Amino acid sequence: LAIAYNNTSQYEKALPICKYALKTFQDAQINELIFLSAYNLSVISHNLNLIEELTEAIDVLESLNGLEKSQSLRVNLSVSLFHLVKKNYAQTEYFLQELEKDEKAMDEACYSNYLIVRLLFFIAIKNYTKSNQILNRFKEQRTFIPSAKYKFIHILTGYLTSDLPLYFYDRDFIEHPHLKLQLKLIQSLQQQTIVEAETIWKNLRDLAPSLYGELGEYNGHPCLFSYSLDKSYQTFKNVKNISMDRFKKSFTSKREELLSLLKESKTPLSKDHIFFALWGKKIESKDQVKVLIQLITRLRKKGYNITYKHGCYELIKSIQDSKRRSVS
Repeated sequence: LAIAYNNTSQYEKALPICKYALKTFQDAQINELIFLSAYNLSVISHNLNLIEELTEAIDVLESLNGLEKSQSLRVNLSVSLFHLVKKNYAQTEYFLQELEKDEKAMDEACYSNYLIVRLLFFIAIKNYTKSNQILNRFKEQRTFIPSAKYKFIHILTGYLTSDLPLYFYDRDFIEHPHLKLQLKLIQSLQQQTIVEAETIWKNLRDLAPSLYGELGEYNGHPCLFSYSLDKSYQTFKNVKNISMDRFKKSFTSKREELLSLLKESKTPLSKDHIFFALWGKKIESKDQVKVLIQLITRLRKKGYNITYKHGCYELIKSIQDSKRRSVS
């Protein structure tokens, strides 16, 4: 039951059940099930960023005698995760190097988890060349490629290393609502859809209250999601601050207001964000999009170089921009 809850991202429900299972099997002195419970407790504790519980689980694993090779490899995986969470990168690298020597002895599940830890390590130290090499190694596993976990990893790695926009199908994450919500959040922050981002964050907080504080405050362990959140939220904050500052100003026309918004932004702006900033509500019809496009077209006719890429508009600065012009 604990494994089922963990696999569906219901970590807070999984934790007390897994602790109960571990105590039960310890009382019964069934080593195989003690190992299974302690290993899964380490995984769940890692997901919840609970260092004390993670340490206790590793202590139990290391206290067991007569472990099989596959079990010893999983213990080292848990230890490498512990050091990664603690940002002890030298120790993380050491255990990963030890695991690398036994790659051929790993079963498919262990090998997948090993690659995930290596990927997280290289992203944590910002070695994107190595992280992309690890991502390519996932393709060797035919059963892992179609999985939601691989697609999640592939999408966020592309965003972190190459700034690619997030494209995915909801149907690929039917059994993993947590992963789908995390992707939708990064996508909405990337596209600067303020209301949607706040709604998705609330849904995530309902799933795991201990992991999600106020918008942008993630209390989980360092992972692909947390790194992506840091990157996208910085852009989001910059754009949101510009929008709030602009409420204090007065404009003679929507064109002047749009030009001010584009000039002040240090990052490209989505049409959703621009529309919300200008009219204070979400886009609800194609006619509203047409009105926005007409404003942009008029600015372009005035000589402003406004580009459109990955669903976002950006004013390209030039010498002419320094000249004062009327847009009224």
